[in-house]
Amino acid sequence: MNFLSIFRKHKKAVAKRSYAGAKIDRLTSSWATTSQNINKDLQAGGKVLRTRARDLSINNDYARKYLQMCVSNVVGAKGIVLQVKSKTSRGKLDQKSNRIVEQAWAKWSKAKNCAWDGRLSFVEMQRLFIETAARDGEVLVRMVRDDSQFGFKLQFLDTNRLDENLNKNLGNGAVIRMGIEFDATGRAVAYHLLTNLESAAAAGARYERIDADNIIHAFMGERPEQIRGATWMASAMSRLNMLGAYEEAELVAARIGASKMGFYTSEAGDSFISEEDDQGYLIDAAEPGQFAQLPSGTGFTTFDPTHPTSAFESFNKAILRGISSGLGVAYNSLASDLEGVSFSSIRSGTIEERDQWRVKQNWMIQHFMDRIYEQWLSMQLLNGSMGLSMTDFDKLSEIRWQPKAWTWVDPLKDIKASTEAINAGIKTASEVVAEQGGDIEDVYDQLAYEQQLAKEKGLNLSINNEVISNETNQNG
Repeated sequence: MNFLSIFRKHKKAVAKRSYAGAKIDRLTSSWATTSQNINKDLQAGGKVLRTRARDLSINNDYARKYLQMCVSNVVGAKGIVLQVKSKTSRGKLDQKSNRIVEQAWAKWSKAKNCAWDGRLSFVEMQRLFIETAARDGEVLVRMVRDDSQFGFKLQFLDTNRLDENLNKNLGNGAVIRMGIEFDATGRAVAYHLLTNLESAAAAGARYERIDADNIIHAFMGERPEQIRGATWMASAMSRLNMLGAYEEAELVAARIGASKMGFYTSEAGDSFISEEDDQGYLIDAAEPGQFAQLPSGTGFTTFDPTHPTSAFESFNKAILRGISSGLGVAYNSLASDLEGVSFSSIRSGTIEERDQWRVKQNWMIQHFMDRIYEQWLSMQLLNGSMGLSMTDFDKLSEIRWQPKAWTWVDPLKDIKASTEAINAGIKTASEVVAEQGGDIEDVYDQLAYEQQLAKEKGLNLSINNEVISNETNQNG
């Protein structure tokens, strides 16, 4: 074997081992081969993405449904509930201190106490937070200290106040990138917010500099060194917009087809005479049971369009499945379509979707709820409004957030599985109750209260499971 043969064989082997996705040929020549920093992408297209996402949220049914799903599944009706779990020096729950903090938190959560403008309660703020994050990709919240009862309020800010075009070198390694000021170590130290949303950097806009300690800027990062967020609908936006335009076109075509019956024709084009509307179009009326004779030389051509087409439904479903994957939700949930769905398939899809919601719940807790509670608690301990001292800060920081939970997909089987897991020692009753959005202490307190109340009323609420089981088998 000569050298040329060996070289060709080696070259062929290398070609086989290379990544197919990295090939550049006539089929992949238009595929991107270079990638720039994500912040460059966001600087160039972030505002356009945000604007289009806001338009979809107003005018596109499926985008609106997605945002509603985010709110209902991440926050829910009651919001993410605070549970203080501080303990005494003996290791037992400090019920008194926990109750004081939870009651103060509940009072602060009213709109007049927690909102800078007094408009939104804290539960409503939670809903606004997650909807803004999903639509805009990022959330801006200003923490305001004042002389009110609690001395601490929240102000939600439009993310357009962070100007993508504000970029400066401040010297000594400090820079402003897309409205955010960073020190030489790359840590955000301040936010430069537009004082007027109608202005822009090129038009001599004015900015207000706010310390980063007073701003919550939350977004779900996708790549390292990312400093701004992108809408959660980014990968599905094009399809959402095109699907909306396609449905509109089909609807218009169907409406025209249902309205127009046909056309009068003649060789000369002027044989048929009828009334005209103010735009010069011929008018002729058709009534049930009517017979008419056309003028000599005039024919009639029917207009019978086939809209919507027979493939409309299947095509619509195919596009919506792609959109659902891009949004990370089940097709049946987004499209409100349960046709032809089996129990096992929808159960599998529901469980997978709930895992996605839990990811977003944990993100919201870490980047919003925890930080709000930490700042709120500091203010209350400093001003002494709860009768507790600053030395209790670490103890009272032991908390648990109870987010929205979901009912069992198959209650009988799921309860049985949970019971067996508890009996086997691989799960606790607290975990089972928490999965359903409850607190084991509240459950036991309520059970104890009901048993005591029943005893006072002379009732016996105890149930013997073996008796019930035997009776069921006998009657079975």
